Amino acid sequence: MNIPYPGLRPFRKEESTIFKGRQEHIEKLYDTLTNNRFVAVVGASGCGKSSLVAAGLLPKLDNTWRVAKFPPGNSPIKAITRALLDKDAIGEERAGIDNSEEYLYAKLKSSSSGIVESFQKTPLPEGTKLLIVVDQFEEIFRSLRYSNDNEVRAFVYLLIESIEQKEIPLYILITMRSDFIGECASFYNLAELVGDNIFLTPRLTSSQYREIISLPAKIFSAIVEPPLVTKLINDMASNQDQLPVLQHALMRMWFKFAKDSRKFTIDDYKKIGTLKGSLSKHANEVYHKLEMEQQHTASILFKCLVEHSKNHGDMRRTVSLEEAAKVAMVDIQEVEKVVKEFSKKNRNFLTFSKNNEKLIDITHESLIRQWDQLIQWKDEEKEAASTYFEIIKKSKNNEYLRGFTLAYALDWENKTIPNKYWAERYNNDLTENEDSVNYEDIIKFIKDSKKNEEDESSKQERQRKIIRVLSISISVIVIFVLIGFMWILNENNKRKSILLSNITLPFLQRASLQAKTNNLKQARNIINETIELRDYIPNDRLLAINLIEWYINYLSSEPLEKFSIDFGRQVFPESSVATSDGNYLFVGTNNGEIIKYDLFKKNILLKIKAHELPVKKLALHPENRWIVSSSKKGLIKFWSFDGININQWNNNNNNNKDKDKGDSDIEQNGETYSVDIQTKAGIQNKILTKTLKYPENNISFNMELSPDGKYIAYGYNSIMIKHTDEQAKSLVEEPLYPQYTIDHIVFTSNSSHIAIASLNVVYIKKLKINKDGICDNEIKPAFRMKDEIIALSFHPTDTLLSVTTSNKTNIFDYSHEKYRYEIPTVKSDISWAEFDYKGNLLSTTLDKKILIQNTDNSIIKVFQDHEHEIVDVIKCNNNSYLSIDRSGIINKWDLYSNIKKFSEQIIYENEPSSVKISPDASRCLIGFSSGNLIMKNLKTYETLWEYKTSHNIIGVSYSPDSKWIAHINSSNILTIRKASDGKIKHKETLEQTPSHCVFSPDSNYVAVAFDKGIFCIYNRLNNRIQYFPSIQDIDARESFISIEYNNDGNSLMTCSNNGLIKIWKSPTWKKSKEISVSYDSINFSIFRGANNQQLICGGKDQQLYLINDENEVSFLSHEKEVIKAFFFPGNQQLLSVGNDRILRVFDFPSNTELFNLKLPVEKYNYPVKDLDHCCINNECVVAVALKDKIVFYKF
Repeated sequence: MNIPYPGLRPFRKEESTIFKGRQEHIEKLYDTLTNNRFVAVVGASGCGKSSLVAAGLLPKLDNTWRVAKFPPGNSPIKAITRALLDKDAIGEERAGIDNSEEYLYAKLKSSSSGIVESFQKTPLPEGTKLLIVVDQFEEIFRSLRYSNDNEVRAFVYLLIESIEQKEIPLYILITMRSDFIGECASFYNLAELVGDNIFLTPRLTSSQYREIISLPAKIFSAIVEPPLVTKLINDMASNQDQLPVLQHALMRMWFKFAKDSRKFTIDDYKKIGTLKGSLSKHANEVYHKLEMEQQHTASILFKCLVEHSKNHGDMRRTVSLEEAAKVAMVDIQEVEKVVKEFSKKNRNFLTFSKNNEKLIDITHESLIRQWDQLIQWKDEEKEAASTYFEIIKKSKNNEYLRGFTLAYALDWENKTIPNKYWAERYNNDLTENEDSVNYEDIIKFIKDSKKNEEDESSKQERQRKIIRVLSISISVIVIFVLIGFMWILNENNKRKSILLSNITLPFLQRASLQAKTNNLKQARNIINETIELRDYIPNDRLLAINLIEWYINYLSSEPLEKFSIDFGRQVFPESSVATSDGNYLFVGTNNGEIIKYDLFKKNILLKIKAHELPVKKLALHPENRWIVSSSKKGLIKFWSFDGININQWNNNNNNNKDKDKGDSDIEQNGETYSVDIQTKAGIQNKILTKTLKYPENNISFNMELSPDGKYIAYGYNSIMIKHTDEQAKSLVEEPLYPQYTIDHIVFTSNSSHIAIASLNVVYIKKLKINKDGICDNEIKPAFRMKDEIIALSFHPTDTLLSVTTSNKTNIFDYSHEKYRYEIPTVKSDISWAEFDYKGNLLSTTLDKKILIQNTDNSIIKVFQDHEHEIVDVIKCNNNSYLSIDRSGIINKWDLYSNIKKFSEQIIYENEPSSVKISPDASRCLIGFSSGNLIMKNLKTYETLWEYKTSHNIIGVSYSPDSKWIAHINSSNILTIRKASDGKIKHKETLEQTPSHCVFSPDSNYVAVAFDKGIFCIYNRLNNRIQYFPSIQDIDARESFISIEYNNDGNSLMTCSNNGLIKIWKSPTWKKSKEISVSYDSINFSIFRGANNQQLICGGKDQQLYLINDENEVSFLSHEKEVIKAFFFPGNQQLLSVGNDRILRVFDFPSNTELFNLKLPVEKYNYPVKDLDHCCINNECVVAVALKDKIVFYKF
């Protein structure tokens, strides 16, 4: 034992001293074993099963125990033979027997009583017990498929027979992944045996995690800093790979840092990439250090080491050194070099048995899920295998590959560079009724297909030449005939012809691109080109145009008012503020003036020459008592609304403190300067300007008035905070000194905190006032950005702080100094941003847009009307804002105008699980995970009726005649209710757990899908129910996720977790067609068109598939799994939703994503639950069920 943390590999027996945090679990497992002859230690991948047994249980056994421990591998009887002959098992007793291994192997293979019979010949000493540990027992299920079926079954029955015997003290323990429990049914009595003797690996508590992290380091005289311990526990969360990834990260820090420093720190943790990235980063480092040829060998090796299971996902696959070399087409020594690099003790990515078989294996499956490069390789291999099977299928049908299919095959051959050894791996994946495949025949088939394509192409080219000659001849004649009629075409028809030719693919792509990049003004201009031709455009193209137009109208708004202020030549607005009643606007300019503007009469009321220098900031007292201005060099002045200077401060840049020198004149840059003014109270005072030395490098002065009007914070490179009354008492004894210059200052709405931006650092100061009326001057950095900060803003609730750089806005929980989420820029750099009164982010961009974004980064509105740079956006009154540009143009906006015209949100305390809109689009039925069932009126959004049930609603359906509704719940009950009042007509107890239900087109039947590969048809007229398919046709591993009728009601379509779509024909509902779409689960499928010739489906592989009678085409995709989709009228446009929380609208003829909408969900909130729609009279209503709300869109 020379390291405190083993990394990815399991702990070994000799490492029991560093195996911490499991003492309670070890005792429970020991008691379970000693009270039973058989124990199945079961748990998820990565939960620590093997380590618990090897480093926990085995060291606890005394010297009366012998142990034979082994993984079964591809030859389990050979593996148990070698384990039994080990010195820790019965090796000493059988040492004198000739050919002991061959004899014992033959004995165990030939008889299920082989172990007992062997012990009878060479018994153990009295009182000695033998424990057989089969680690990673799930390997036998793979061997059952790919290796010798007879040996695997003999091995399992050998174990079962040994357990049932009573003659010798024999104990058996297996470790197995929990997702393989169902596979035990493949062997007689094994499932029952495992079920009766299962030991579920317990979850670890926070205190146990602390022991796992801290105690091994102490043994090596090292410490793990407490903040790092807490950070590691928080970062693990519920990650499936938490334990192996944690051990790897700690091992990585040990070898890189702590072995010398004897300290594990947060800085070291960040350097290795944290739990999230350390494994991938480390593996990439090893890979990139390989030579180019070795990198190629490594990619093929790791592809060989991973296989995909429909039921268990991506898994490890043991391969021999010889097999890997043959597939990679390199010498064995080259593969061995690569394996050596990945299996070093400070890496442990691969294991390599140096016995005769020389087997290679991935140390832990977490590497498959965590290493980004391996994820890419396994996906490439999965795609290559899929293509290979498709080519085999075509060759069996004697169909030449053509077009895209041939192109895919040639691309597969070029990229995969397969050989016969690669192909042999996949022979077992062929179905039972398929003959074995000769790899050379497949390659020849591709070449023959290519030659056939070339021959057909040559033949077609010859035909085309003949046709061209004939066409030219005919065309010449036709031209001479038609040329005489050309003059009758008028200019209007020419113009319409030109415009109509643009209503094609380029047009839609151009309009869609502008809309998706939020250039809504340009997109609208493109759309407007088609107005005069709407009567001539085909309906399917017109709908595509209308959908883009809807998107533009949904996001954009026209200004309520537009006017301008003449600032004069070369005078630009610098800062502005409006009164809360919306009557007046004050604008500071770059020539030092303050302009008072009447927003109703649209005229300038007053111009004040306030400063000699540009006005930097204007602020307004919340009760409209006065306004305050500051210049760029630090002079602060208070003004009445009629332009009287009622007070002023001048602030020294060195310490930001007023210098009181009585009535004497004070030198300012070599000049004397004093002012006599009259205060608002009418008292004559002499207000002195204080000394100001302008800072170098033109550093600008900053000022901020607190929302309650009590304080002003100001400064250059330090901050002073003062009361705004006549005494101007300081709130802090000394200036607050951030690291750099003061760039931005902002108060919370209750004036309890202040945030300061200094270059790329944010400081938070709590204004805690003591009995003397002052605060301490302590200030600490709270957050640090990568780029310079351009804006700060507190959320209206004072819970969050937005910190904006040019390319994104970060949201922080400032009171706990925690990062919450990020709102990236939208196609253009940000110039300013702040929270609006609703808590949404309001920002301006350098391309002259104003955006409103939700905290989930979905765009609510885009305002685009200015021709010049926007210099200020200010709140006017209620929900209206003013925007001012460099030229003096002012637009007044209603931030949330027309939103309810396009969408509506209804918030619920409970989680909606399903949603269904009535066929007449007047009502919406909502089911909840709490068991509630609600019917909503879609015009008023009032609740028409509500019922509370005691079980989770899984799915709901509305009958096509709008009279009935059906819903299924987690207690296996189908309920039929009247749609008008929700009263129950019938309840039916189902045999299995349902997953989806749907009414037939005639409203007389309800089809229900189940998660056990069956479905049922309920007859509403006679309350009878029938289950399908027959028992012998059921695949117990298959789960039906959804079920749909075709338009005629004579076919049903089911989607499965294994990527299959099945078509069932009435009246017998026998399977008429089966389509294998994907390796992953298919969430939905819908028929396309009146003739049901095509269907659309999608699921966990993020793809949308268009399938017809001839082929299958993957053509559209989401960033995460696709939940549901539907067609707009005409079946040419599709709306889909995925767990990327985005609604996407696709246009089939142009193969274009017209636009997408981000759903209003918080960052990391639970994804989409359901989607439904209904289209009536060219209007569509869409309902989306989210975690705590239903969102309606009106197209």
